[in-house]
Amino acid sequence: MTHFGILCLEATGHLNTMFPLGRELQRRGHCVTVFSGSGGQTKAQAAGFSFCDIYSAGDRKRGGETQTPSATVEKLRGLASIRYTLQKFAQIAQTRLQQAPAIIKEHGVTSVEIFCEDLAQPIKGKQ
Repeated sequence: MTHFGILCLEATGHLNTMFPLGRELQRRGHCVTVFSGSGGQTKAQAAGFSFCDIYSAGDRKRGGETQTPSATVEKLRGLASIRYTLQKFAQIAQTRLQQAPAIIKEHGVTSVEIFCEDLAQPIKGKQ
């Protein structure tokens, strides 16, 4: 039996897209864990999947900031606010993706399915 991990954003559209795949894997006798943000926990568990709040786990390992991003954005205006928001999003995404493999491995997952509708090119990994 393979332990599959589903890595996706906690948005309803992302979760709903991956749940049928997860259910089919469970039907075939596999274990499935959803790795997403805390907002997806209730939905994932209600659908019968194990859950890991990978984003909070990654953020905890990264270390805290002295000020929340929303507090910083409130002080900025115009393009500076937009630039800060995009840079912060990229920084958080990079940190989470760098730390995801270790967190997923800690849960004993042997295969990962990733949902990212924004990728125009297929992901090419090292063989």
